[in-house]
Amino acid sequence: MVVRRLVLVLTLGLLVAWWASALVARAAPGDRLAVLVVGDLDDADATVLEGQLRTALKALRESGTLSGVGGLSDSFLRYDLQRADHKAPLQRLGIGPGSRCPRLLVVELDGRGKPSGVRWGLLVTDVGQAVAALQQTLGVAATSPAPSRGSNERVNAKDGSVLVCVPAGSFRMGSKDGGSSGKPVHAVTLSEYWIGKYEVTNAQFKRFMSETGYDAGNDWREKASEWGARAPVVSVSWNDAQAYCRWAGLRLPTEAEWEKAARGTDGRKYPWGNEGPENRAWYDNNSGGRAHDVGSALLGVSPYGCLDMAGNVDEWCQDWYDRYPGNTEMNNNYGTKYRILRGGSWLNSDGELRCAIRGRLDPDGRFSNVGFRCSL
Repeated sequence: MVVRRLVLVLTLGLLVAWWASALVARAAPGDRLAVLVVGDLDDADATVLEGQLRTALKALRESGTLSGVGGLSDSFLRYDLQRADHKAPLQRLGIGPGSRCPRLLVVELDGRGKPSGVRWGLLVTDVGQAVAALQQTLGVAATSPAPSRGSNERVNAKDGSVLVCVPAGSFRMGSKDGGSSGKPVHAVTLSEYWIGKYEVTNAQFKRFMSETGYDAGNDWREKASEWGARAPVVSVSWNDAQAYCRWAGLRLPTEAEWEKAARGTDGRKYPWGNEGPENRAWYDNNSGGRAHDVGSALLGVSPYGCLDMAGNVDEWCQDWYDRYPGNTEMNNNYGTKYRILRGGSWLNSDGELRCAIRGRLDPDGRFSNVGFRCSL
């Protein structure tokens, strides 16, 4: 027990030290901090962990590291991941309607009760947003009971992509609103599959290029240099994305797989529901004219745990742009001319982020708002 507590203390110290740099960069005067510790922990170890966390926060204040932050609260709460009511513990931390934009810090524990990570949530202004942020942080589907973290995830060994499982079943594809290419709404049944939790990053694509010598031009390198390693790779064609997938032992998602992963089975407008995209996606109203790090729009999680399925970058799908079954529209763009794009991007308006919206491009096209994610 003594050794275990020592491990808790040392590990938490390192994690909080790392977290401090993020806090300084993102916190603003008047912000409050709500701290949740997630995982199985007996009462004795919980007391030790809480004490070390409070001590670490106090030391950060006294050192001046948090000098720019006013009214910081070190609220502490153990959180039962299996709890059906996610709102109650958040309300106990003072996160509710009218609260002063608290920031949500989650300390995650592994199966042995050892701190394994610190996750930093976005500003949250009400219980609904806090629940969404917490569920995304923990890899919990927003519309299903909370599983143990990682139970629906796997990591692809070749490129490090995190893939989430989408169970077999039917959903309604398409929409009666918007363009005619998305009509009619029709039932689609899919087998179980896996899809990328995040869009493929510049770092991943760079590794692919280094190992294979593949020629994808230089435009992607310019944006990688400008936007960083964790931003989604852009200026890659459908053919470039295909080459990456072959190297990684993966594939591009079909259009139907993409749509189900984005909207689930309840016919929602956006991945997170029917509310607008503000604070949930990177689009023309908030992107600053660029793509952002994958997964950084924490409140935009889809029902199965995918991030950035609305906004950030448009994503290539496997399919040709063609009419849906039952659509008799005459359109010269249908057929084997263009490949499907889905999701909208940093330069699109909110209406273009809807799950059912279909885009298209020449498979050789390379644009600064187009990237991809993989499937298996």
